[in-house]
Amino acid sequence: MIHSVRKFTPLALALLVSMAGMVSAGDNEGATFTITSATTISDVGANALIEITVTGDNWVNVKQVDAFIDVSAGADFPILAVLLGPEMPTSAAFPPGDWNVPAGGQLDGDQYRVGWALLQEGLDGALTGSASFTLRLLTSPTFTTETEGTITLSSVSLGPSSDDRDVVTVGATVTINPAAPPVIEPTLAAVGATDVSLDYGTDATFTVAFTDNAGAAAAGQEITWTVTNNGSESVVLDGSTEIAASSTATATGTTDA
Repeated sequence: MIHSVRKFTPLALALLVSMAGMVSAGDNEGATFTITSATTISDVGANALIEITVTGDNWVNVKQVDAFIDVSAGADFPILAVLLGPEMPTSAAFPPGDWNVPAGGQLDGDQYRVGWALLQEGLDGALTGSASFTLRLLTSPTFTTETEGTITLSSVSLGPSSDDRDVVTVGATVTINPAAPPVIEPTLAAVGATDVSLDYGTDATFTVAFTDNAGAAAAGQEITWTVTNNGSESVVLDGSTEIAASSTATATGTTDA
């Protein structure tokens, strides 16, 4: 069962809300939360649904949960809802359960709070162990595939009651439309001498090394050589091309790996 989260309504979470300043360490201080869906999502455009699945572990007698989600810009993600996993069945589940997702609220422009609770007396039905839930956000009509954004599960408050809570810092982020990594141009470096003197009958070898952006040798790159003969006698390039005195010639080749 999905319940949308919009502007904060002061009375909507009266059943669930416990201010963090009143919370001390308890049985759920060791609870953990892990994003098990993709943490990088690309090509997200306008009015797109983003689903973030979270798995919680080490829960002890949990009946109430509040999740706090920070977004890069509230205007980019105007709607947030939560879908509870099978460990926390709502009245819409089969068989139905007693977990309830009341309206949550946007505490400020860029932070959502969404909460849910088990409406039973005492510890009957309290959850111990693991549970999952899915955060569902909708992008705005002006969101484009070029818009970059982040969605961060900042913290979760959980426990058996509103006055018996632990607040767990999570800080797990999903990046939307991440920027392309910077282009690192390949490098070309001379290995041999670039200015040599030749006596009659002697040879000189010129060498370059071409590497890719990872620093590995790259094959197949075409190299153009420009050789200027500043001497008074002609020289032969590559055994076939004669370069007269005071003239220039070019030759091409390709790199090996």
